Amino acid sequence: MTERVGELQAEVQRVKDELAAARAQNDSLRRELADAQDEVVAVREAGRQMFKNVNRSG
Repeated sequence: MTERVGELQAEVQRVKDELAAARAQNDSLRRELADAQDEVVAVREAGRQMFKNVNRSG
């Protein structure tokens, strides 16, 4: 019985470790997504400015 408890405790720890790793990866992916969204906003704004400049010169 004690051996089984030890196995279950080890399994719980493995699951906790996997969860922690998944959360860290999730945080990293959220930061990457936020950076990509910022880049999209910047590119859109640059496109708007280029469009305005083309319209003014044409």
